[in-house]
Amino acid sequence: MAFDYDGTHDLETSLQDSFGEAILHGVVVSNLASFVAREMALSEEQCHNLAIAGMLHDIGKFAQRAGAPASQGMEQEYCPHGGTHRHVLHTDHFIEHVLPLPPEWEGERGCLARTAAAHHRPDSQSRVETALQKADQLSSGGDRMEGTSGGDFRSARLES
Repeated sequence: MAFDYDGTHDLETSLQDSFGEAILHGVVVSNLASFVAREMALSEEQCHNLAIAGMLHDIGKFAQRAGAPASQGMEQEYCPHGGTHRHVLHTDHFIEHVLPLPPEWEGERGCLARTAAAHHRPDSQSRVETALQKADQLSSGGDRMEGTSGGDFRSARLES
């Protein structure tokens, strides 16, 4: 967290730090997911999907803070306990409706959205979704900072 010389909080720098940490978390999750996928002998296509889903899995945290649309009626599918971690609904909507993809990847859009959005509640039969969940959990254990969260989701430090 950054502070001005007079001791007051520098919101712009703090947001930049938070954004940078969120990007770094996505990179770490992407790399861990790719590693896990290769160790599980998943297909090259599944490894590629996991790497991209790892980068994007928390993009909904930014969309949620911005008041962007979320996928409707998906709480039971994606949200633990039917209501927590609602950023995943924004992740799903962003990937399904906003994210520009190369034409050759358009056929994978639904799978990519599902994989990224299910990282808190994966289908236990999906090795791909489980791999992303494990990668996120491993990364989260390493990049969390004690005592830095607080406030509601719009003002709290972004964490995974």
